[in-house]
Amino acid sequence: MGLILVVILDLSAWFPRGDAASIQGRWRVVRIEDSGVAVNEPFLMTRQYIFDARKLIVSARGKPIAASLVGEWIERNIKSPSFKLDPTSTPKAIDLVLPTGTTLRGIYDLDGDRLKLCFTGPSGKAAMARPTGFSVPGSGARLVVIERECK
Repeated sequence: MGLILVVILDLSAWFPRGDAASIQGRWRVVRIEDSGVAVNEPFLMTRQYIFDARKLIVSARGKPIAASLVGEWIERNIKSPSFKLDPTSTPKAIDLVLPTGTTLRGIYDLDGDRLKLCFTGPSGKAAMARPTGFSVPGSGARLVVIERECK
């Protein structure tokens, strides 16, 4: 008599679909707003956002993520937040799960090669509340508008 072992794997993390597939790749910052007011911080404008499977990596544009393969693996798999999209909600929702286990709740709008991300936070009750709209004065939310980098 034999034993049959059935293993069910959730492969969605390795093979994103829908909006999760569409946002894969490298993006550059084009605009940042805090509570509806434009932010002029050169450091933030040099960031690039890399969506890699279910991870979001933020780094300096044009620089390697890490100096070694081991360092790159650590950066991608341990230090970077994972993300989860809910394209069925209105507005569309994104959750970032930080390495500490904290979840930042946000909204997003994907329009071709342009992506808007909006989060409240970074801590306390503000981080628990999902923004209700983009660029709302006095909301305490940060809006980041990014565009896909040329391949």
